[in-house]
Amino acid sequence: MYRTLRESWEPSCLVEVPITALTATATPGIAQDVQAQLRMAETVFIKGGINRANLSYRVMKKSRSKVMNDILRLIKLMDTEVQGKASGIVYCVLRSARRWAADRVHTGTKAECETIAEGLRKLGISAGFYHG
Repeated sequence: MYRTLRESWEPSCLVEVPITALTATATPGIAQDVQAQLRMAETVFIKGGINRANLSYRVMKKSRSKVMNDILRLIKLMDTEVQGKASGIVYCVLRSARRWAADRVHTGTKAECETIAEGLRKLGISAGFYHG
């Protein structure tokens, strides 16, 4: 998406407007590509650590057939730990790395992410999805 962003405002008066690019997950290579694509010549990089008191991380194995139950179990666990004040991001790698990469080109993973988010919303859980 960011690769075409610069062209979308170049014909307008926005070319002189300062740009701020924020990310939580970009690798150093992606960050450099964003800088190049957006033509951010005078860039100031500010990088913070991932170890923060208000964040917790878990890696949990999911079952093949009960993904929604596994996600609900994780949400309930998070909610219990913070007395109902939880918000979070659940990353679902739905296939092996090779299959996942292939699905990104097609729509398998996209559709599954959307289905999971919709299922959570039907259960009264505020949920959205992102697939890059």
